[in-house]
Amino acid sequence: MIISGLNFPSTKITVKTLAKPDSYCLQPFPSTKITVKTLAKPPSYGTINSGIPDKQGMVNYTKFYRDPKLLRALPKYLSEKFPNGAQIYCYACSDGSEPYTLAIEMMEQKINKFFPLQCFDLSRERIDEVKQGIINIFNKEIQTRPALNKYFKEQKYGTTYASIFNTYNPTDELKEKITAQEANILEDIEKEGKFEKPAVVMFRNAWYLLSPPYTSKDQRPALAKALYDRLKHGSLLILGRSEFSGSTDFMIEKAGFKPVKKEEFKYPEFNNYFVYEKP
Repeated sequence: MIISGLNFPSTKITVKTLAKPDSYCLQPFPSTKITVKTLAKPPSYGTINSGIPDKQGMVNYTKFYRDPKLLRALPKYLSEKFPNGAQIYCYACSDGSEPYTLAIEMMEQKINKFFPLQCFDLSRERIDEVKQGIINIFNKEIQTRPALNKYFKEQKYGTTYASIFNTYNPTDELKEKITAQEANILEDIEKEGKFEKPAVVMFRNAWYLLSPPYTSKDQRPALAKALYDRLKHGSLLILGRSEFSGSTDFMIEKAGFKPVKKEEFKYPEFNNYFVYEKP
């Protein structure tokens, strides 16, 4: 299997195939050798991008409007919870898809007291792209989401990957709503003066990359405890769906965070698990 444009090392494996398409007989199957492209090394937990590898060959995935009901409900909820505003930190921001989505929803709902959103990622290449205002958007997304057409402009001579997605630039209005910086969440949250006031920390669909086989030991409990110790009372921690397939949610609750349940009727989009609060 060769994926066009991706320059990864190859691994040869042997696959058993059927003797013939309609055969159900119990007999040894012939073997076929194929070549499969593999990652140069395990992906960085900070690199959650749109399927395009950076120079280190680190690939994972993000997208606009991932968990759309949650991202559409957040602006109003945050505005009610933090009437004077609060700083929002988006870790593992990758190419900016999620913070851009949240920023767009805030602008559409005329909620401007949380800007700029502060975004961080381990990949310098992804951060450079965010700073330059370069992003690759799947054609299907740009065609079906009017907000993306409103806030992004296609590069006339942008890079095209297999006609699946093209290169776009955020409008100046949108670009100024976020800042981008290369950073490791484990180190960044320990900086002096980081969380002097209640804050919102978004670290979504990336916790699993803090555990084996991506790391030598499981760093998730230490991060959950550090966040709980550092954040002020009333601060929020926002997770993604992948956090609920590897017991990360239990580690977060064990550290002391509580799932937002008091708004269950008013904000059913939270499903009682995306949003956690430090009581």
